[in-house]
Amino acid sequence: MRIGITLFFFFAAYGVGNVTLPLILRNMGYSVFHTGILMGVFETAGIVGPLVANSYIEKTGKYGLSFLVMAFIMMLLPIPLVLLRGWWWTALCLVIFAVSLRGSVPLADSITTKLLGDRTNLYGVVRCAGSAGYVIMVLIVQFFSDFARPMPPLQTMLWLAIPALPFVIILLMLPGFLQTKTEPTAEQRTDKRPGIFSVFQGFSRTYWAGILMIFLGFLALSPANRLLPLYVEEYLGLHASAGLYALSAGAEIPAFLFSRRILKSIRGMTMLRLCTAAIVVRMSLYILFPGLAGTVCAQLMHFATYGLLHPAAIVFCNQNAPRGKALTSISIYQILAGGLANVLGATIGGAVIERFGYPTLFISCAILPLFALALNIILGKKS
Repeated sequence: MRIGITLFFFFAAYGVGNVTLPLILRNMGYSVFHTGILMGVFETAGIVGPLVANSYIEKTGKYGLSFLVMAFIMMLLPIPLVLLRGWWWTALCLVIFAVSLRGSVPLADSITTKLLGDRTNLYGVVRCAGSAGYVIMVLIVQFFSDFARPMPPLQTMLWLAIPALPFVIILLMLPGFLQTKTEPTAEQRTDKRPGIFSVFQGFSRTYWAGILMIFLGFLALSPANRLLPLYVEEYLGLHASAGLYALSAGAEIPAFLFSRRILKSIRGMTMLRLCTAAIVVRMSLYILFPGLAGTVCAQLMHFATYGLLHPAAIVFCNQNAPRGKALTSISIYQILAGGLANVLGATIGGAVIERFGYPTLFISCAILPLFALALNIILGKKS
């Protein structure tokens, strides 16, 4: 119960920071060009930084203390970010903020699975509290926003602090949280190389085959995650992207709740393959049935393409991690799926839309998971 409450407030704070950051930078006076560069700095640091930081955390074994430090950074760093101006200062703050914001997600997942122990099939049930916190906090901020003028940056940061403060307090009260640690393995104690060079060692062919399929699946999903407002407004001529985002976010909550039973019946790679096949269906719906009804159906497929896929991926990463590398295993998944796939997908997707149009983009995104499935089956037979 307390784990669920902790995740509720964590993802509530995460949602404010993640959704509003580009607007904060614009309202600080940066041009669209400089905002784009700063967001590029943030995304790059959010991909590379957590790999190095979480590898170090795994070597020291201090999961709980590290998560608490990241929580304080999330809560306090945005204040000097908006008060002290200057491009280089802003870039430095964004790098630190990205490492704590993006790095804390796989750390939260790893701590949750450790606290659950042998009951990792309950992960989805607990994680749905995080999704609820994300959706509710973003809607609250939207409700109190003035549609006629942008929210001042400092006011936005205060909204981030509202859930972040109880999040930190609950962390300190959570039984066994600060003792959430592991003893480093012999290999980790003797490995003196920088974390980035030893991060990828020791993983099996089965793990990399699964991660590759997940990455390609999330790459195919990136237009639905990042470019949906453009598709809805430009191609469909509708002004309903916010409601459609809320619809997909709501669809993942019951999936998290039911994931325990589903993952008991369908396990491992089979579940990942079924979710990847669901991505084919979802991306096809956008273009085979262009219109509000088709888009609503596609957004509801988020039930399978994230609500079931994410818990299955967390369990898969835990089960296929080398000894002492569970956090690194989850970090690789989170960074590739939530970071690199979205960055590449948005960049490539924008170029495809500009040159060939939306039909070509969504057809390509429906074909890519089929390729991922075929490749995974082939690699599975060889392993």
